[in-house]
Amino acid sequence: MLFKICTICGAKYKIGTQCPNGCSSKAKKERDKRYDINSRDKTSYAIYHSKGWQKLTELCKAKFNGLDIYQLYKYKKIIYGNVSHHVIPIKDDNTRIYDIDNLIYLSNASHSEIHKEYDTGNKEQMQEYLFKVQNEFKSDMSDSWYVLGVLYSSLPGSPISYGNDSYAISYMRRCIDTQDNINRLNLTNYLELSDQLFKRNWKDSKRAKEFDKMKDSYSSKANAEPTERMKYYEGKDGSKVKAFYSSVTQGSISDRQEAVMLLRYAKAIYEMTKEPKVHDTEVYNKIITRLNEIT
Repeated sequence: MLFKICTICGAKYKIGTQCPNGCSSKAKKERDKRYDINSRDKTSYAIYHSKGWQKLTELCKAKFNGLDIYQLYKYKKIIYGNVSHHVIPIKDDNTRIYDIDNLIYLSNASHSEIHKEYDTGNKEQMQEYLFKVQNEFKSDMSDSWYVLGVLYSSLPGSPISYGNDSYAISYMRRCIDTQDNINRLNLTNYLELSDQLFKRNWKDSKRAKEFDKMKDSYSSKANAEPTERMKYYEGKDGSKVKAFYSSVTQGSISDRQEAVMLLRYAKAIYEMTKEPKVHDTEVYNKIITRLNEIT
């Protein structure tokens, strides 16, 4: 386990957490105070300290699942944010002060980086990029969970990085459950989840035990950030439920058996589609190849 030393009070604490003496919060308040004094005019100060702004910034946080999506899209890093940023500054358009579509959730590091771009003549290009990222990211939408699932699956685990196969699978299950419930035609999602399950390779007995553990964790995190709670989404209903593509309970099959089920379900979806797209055909061919490899 890796630790770091607080530069303010000297306390020792785990990497990925904050100083137990609250120095991070105290330092942020002091930075905000200096920023208010030196940079903000009276109008801006009143806005950022109003109840309306506090409520709006909570909505912004919820919209982006508490994530700094600039870091997620540009650097493929999962970092929690702590500030709502006006893409178009108040001084440029005060009609968009309380427009949530003009807000993006960031960490302090990203906020500083973006303002540096604004100040060095790249404001319009950065704003265009931020609006693009904002529009692509949809809270509790399939693509958002897919990105997280792939990231957690592809990165190494602790202490090198934050990769975790089970968290990745939970995110991919959420991805599949939040896609179009009418036709469910996104073959890439099924292929990715199948590959992750095959790689993890839990037996049925371990699945039954772990799913029930995850059910308790999911329930206990009802008030947590969505991205934190969804780490346990896989077992949210325990081991005795059936997936929509399965005729048996989750706790009675192995990971690799479910991996095959997913591919066969995706294969059937494609074969029932009257006019599949070129991309779907490409993924379908990968699914056939993969089925031949693992069955």
